[in-house]
Amino acid sequence: MRKPKEIASDILDIINQKDMGGFELFFYSAGKGLLDVGTDLGYMTYDFFRYRKTDGEMKV
Repeated sequence: MRKPKEIASDILDIINQKDMGGFELFFYSAGKGLLDVGTDLGYMTYDFFRYRKTDGEMKV
């Protein structure tokens, strides 16, 4: 997961893009968001399997 400071920095970078047009800015932001979703899904999958493993170990 990303830190809030990094997220805020990315938002400010997107807002301050003066040289990009509307479509370029949209596709840049959408692409960056899709990459972040993939990373987040990877972390969630890892945590899910880790939880399943520890759940089986805790049962007595």
